[in-house]
Amino acid sequence: MRPERELSSGGVPRRSQLPHCRLLQSKRNGNVMEAIHLLVLIETQPGKRAIQIEAFEALRPLVLAEPGCIQYELFSDDEDENRFILVEKWASREALVAHGKTAHMVAAVARNPGFRAKPASVIRMSPVGN
Repeated sequence: MRPERELSSGGVPRRSQLPHCRLLQSKRNGNVMEAIHLLVLIETQPGKRAIQIEAFEALRPLVLAEPGCIQYELFSDDEDENRFILVEKWASREALVAHGKTAHMVAAVARNPGFRAKPASVIRMSPVGN
């Protein structure tokens, strides 16, 4: 099992922690792109679950509209209402880095301490097989 990753102050994994997942070949120009797969583990303060859900619902359309965003879904833990997993998939490392610099993500990261129990942890994933 890989260790959990802490988010940088900008809300993205530190450069040394960015995942290197399966390489995809671009059909257009032959460049190799890295598909990025992340699980973001989130824990909210007791009684603040609804704030996390509202924050996600406000961000989701903005994030999905970003270049390179393939997946951005929030799941709740069936056994602990204060725990969530955010599943993200990005077309490239560059797209993920740009995501962390958007105005909406910078603002979201600044608001997180008001309802989260601790900083989110990021787990990078790589497809098995293929």
